[in-house]
Amino acid sequence: TASSPPVWLLRGFKALWYQAAIISVIALSVSAIEEFNLGFYGPITSVDQVFLSIIVAADLDLRKHFEPPLVQRFGPPLVNISNIAPNLRFKVQTCDSNSDTAIGMRCGLNFFSGQNGYSPIGALVGGYHSAISTPVASLATLYKITQVSWASTSPALSNKKNYPFFLRTIPPDSVQGAGMWRFIEHFLISSVAFLNSQEPYGAGLLSAVSEQAANAEQGFRISAFSIVYMPGAGNYDPEEARSKVTLAKRTGLKFWFLAMGDDQFRGLAPVLREEGLLNGQYQFIGSEAVTYSAAPDVLPVGHIWFAPISRGAVWPAFEEMYRKMVLDDVLSPANRARYTVGNYEVPFDEATGGLLTSSVLANPEALPLEAPFIFDAAYTFFVAVNELLLQGVALQDIKDEVLLNKVRGVSFEGISGMVAFDKNGDRAASYQIQNAQPGPSGIQAVVTAVYSASTGIITPEEGVDLYWMVGATSWSIPEALASCDPGFWKDPDTRLCIECEPGTISAGGVVTQCQ
Repeated sequence: TASSPPVWLLRGFKALWYQAAIISVIALSVSAIEEFNLGFYGPITSVDQVFLSIIVAADLDLRKHFEPPLVQRFGPPLVNISNIAPNLRFKVQTCDSNSDTAIGMRCGLNFFSGQNGYSPIGALVGGYHSAISTPVASLATLYKITQVSWASTSPALSNKKNYPFFLRTIPPDSVQGAGMWRFIEHFLISSVAFLNSQEPYGAGLLSAVSEQAANAEQGFRISAFSIVYMPGAGNYDPEEARSKVTLAKRTGLKFWFLAMGDDQFRGLAPVLREEGLLNGQYQFIGSEAVTYSAAPDVLPVGHIWFAPISRGAVWPAFEEMYRKMVLDDVLSPANRARYTVGNYEVPFDEATGGLLTSSVLANPEALPLEAPFIFDAAYTFFVAVNELLLQGVALQDIKDEVLLNKVRGVSFEGISGMVAFDKNGDRAASYQIQNAQPGPSGIQAVVTAVYSASTGIITPEEGVDLYWMVGATSWSIPEALASCDPGFWKDPDTRLCIECEPGTISAGGVVTQCQ
């Protein structure tokens, strides 16, 4: 007969059986915990696939509290939540707007009603374009879904009468507009041409700057030229834009402010080049969407733009975590299903915008400025839902005004800095004034100054000058940008360059009349 197995082997089998039983119980208990459905949308295929990776990073960071292997891979959670509710679980659904208002609205409707084949969401992180977030916010109000945007900056969205369920982690354009006006005052710029797209973002910035100028009784210093909003791949009409650029050129103004989404600017940029506006005789100042990287093949050295300060004390720890991520964390078949990537109207793999690659994951320093605001928008809901669960509110009751009121009161240290909201659901913030300057390894973005929303002051960075598009380096306006073009004369009172009457001429410069 066969001999009995040794005692040590029986004990080993018994220990393994107990471990397997415990793991099974844990797995069953975890699967039995109901999840809070969180929606995320943005222009993933048209602007940048990276946006998807950031919401995944936020989800992974929350799951560290319940999945020890994630801590072993990525380190401890980045956002400090001192007391975690044992039943805090989230299911993240994602949707791509493809920078198209109709598609974005369908994202919202599917999220809110469950028409996408998934359970209706309880809260929404999104979106990017104000032109899409505005109607989505109206829809969210009907469904009483709290929405936290990470990139929509239109001042109109601060109106709580119209958009009571809308908040945002990125500061509104009322702050950026005040900074732009302060730039005009700081550098004693007599007057500027203001080109904007006719949609909530561009129009909102124009309104904010114009309001500042009107309050100072100097509205004449802003000459507005609004370009029709032309969203969607292949829909940009350069001749429509050219008609407004030509009108702006006739003013003789040297300073041009550009306020539009990066998709609109990519259509406008070739027109600016063809019209001779990149020849070193003008100066562009862009909103946070019109950075040098938006059109590096067109914009010259010296371009200036505003950028909200978006990287706080926790950001370096996020960079470390992001470098440890791999593509499968986002795009494995299981994770494509987990994050509903297969439901996009425009297939993820047919994206026309920035692509998510291993090299992108290895270089978090180059992430778009909106990235931290995505992460913190998700954590706004993680923190709020956790607090409600700890207060004994049942998960099915965390909705409507119950969730909204809790979100309004959250406060935590996120990767973009301290997150808290004012009565309008906005964040006060500071803006960097960045400048494309020549560097040892090519063109680089240099922080030249900071505009503080709380003080209204522009503070230059010590030892840093502005590099102007005319080629001069200084912290004051170069003479080439202060003088008038030939055919214009300078009004000594307003300092405006005024076109000569027909039949008269002027050599330009600082002459005060035409001959």
